[in-house]
Amino acid sequence: INANEQCYIRLQVKNTGRGDGYGCVAKIQADGTTDGLTFRNKQLPVIKPGDTQSIEIPITASMYTANGQVRFNIEIDEPNGFGTDPVELTVRTHKFESPMVEIVSYKISSEGSSRLLKKRPFRVQVLLQNTDLGMANNVEMSFKVPDNMFLLEGEKYQQFLTLAPNEKKTLEFEFQSNNNVPDELDFEIKLSESYGRYAKNAHIPLHFGQAVSSGMISMNIQGKEEKQVTITRGSLVADVDENIPVSKRQNANTFAVIIANENYQQVAKVPYALNDGNIFRQYCEKTLGIPAQNIHFVADATYNNIRKEVNWLREVISAYNGNAKVIFYYAGHGVPDEASKTAFLLPVDGNGSDISTGYKLDDLYSTLGGLASQSVTVLLDACFSGSKREGGMLASARGVAIKAKSGVPQGNMVVFSAATGDETAIYRH
Repeated sequence: INANEQCYIRLQVKNTGRGDGYGCVAKIQADGTTDGLTFRNKQLPVIKPGDTQSIEIPITASMYTANGQVRFNIEIDEPNGFGTDPVELTVRTHKFESPMVEIVSYKISSEGSSRLLKKRPFRVQVLLQNTDLGMANNVEMSFKVPDNMFLLEGEKYQQFLTLAPNEKKTLEFEFQSNNNVPDELDFEIKLSESYGRYAKNAHIPLHFGQAVSSGMISMNIQGKEEKQVTITRGSLVADVDENIPVSKRQNANTFAVIIANENYQQVAKVPYALNDGNIFRQYCEKTLGIPAQNIHFVADATYNNIRKEVNWLREVISAYNGNAKVIFYYAGHGVPDEASKTAFLLPVDGNGSDISTGYKLDDLYSTLGGLASQSVTVLLDACFSGSKREGGMLASARGVAIKAKSGVPQGNMVVFSAATGDETAIYRH
């Protein structure tokens, strides 16, 4: 018998005598773990000789029912003493398990931009989860759209009949603001369930002008390891994208260029490239201690954008007389020259079939390796085989992947690459 449960003891009572059975009563007593259990005797109708009656005795368990077992003694009392002998029934009882309905993770994204900008549509994903061991019933989610914000997609009121322990629901919304919205505001989500006490409202911070974000909302799932159901904290983001370490170190003489190419004009997109670049930017600031003004983040860079950023590194490093460091990060497509097998970075305005529209990797190594710097670190989240992350080829005429030359790092340079010349860099999300 579970807490907050309505159940029954069903009996078959037969009159094996010659006279009618009048005034019979099903009497029930209990001992053991009876906390939170209510039941009562039941009056039986007249039972004719040879007839059988089906009897149900209701047992009601409250939320105060405890773990243990209860022993019921049931007998049919007949006024003239022709009743039954007692029948014993032992049943286990289980205490109340509460649910807990929470928003455990969220993700904010803006297509074509690494920052949350006014007047530009952005998406909010939230992960709703029952993080405790009881069943949640009649779950309701609602929010009030802040002033000067407009809901483009999604429902601001949603209801779920049940949410089982550990069950998750992903909810998606699209918003757009006007110019009158404050630079900072909280996006509040209100949650409720049938008990009215086992749901937590959530607050998601919105900061216009700052980088789009993702994160976990604090929750406490201590002490559940001994239960039969394992509660696993849900997330909408990869574990490396959250709880980014914050260091006290300062690298004022380090300069970084981050190129994140996702939305290509003539070839397939590179899923999550903007997110990857944005997360790396946060690691540069928070973990490496690089000042924000020393970091150039370029979303969906054209050929001229890449040239401009490489030239910026050349100019700024020359002013430090060998006392500066360089970081160059690229996430996007790479392509090979079929004739020379030379590798190229592909700008968003480039064409996978026309190698002249790419930025030659050897030129990048030559320029950065020739700088008078303490060190140069190059990170390439790209493949140079001509294939795509999700399968298939960038150029329809090319049927097989080509093993491109990876180029030779120059000077005091170290290169970290996601794939070798004939491999495909794949993002698992």
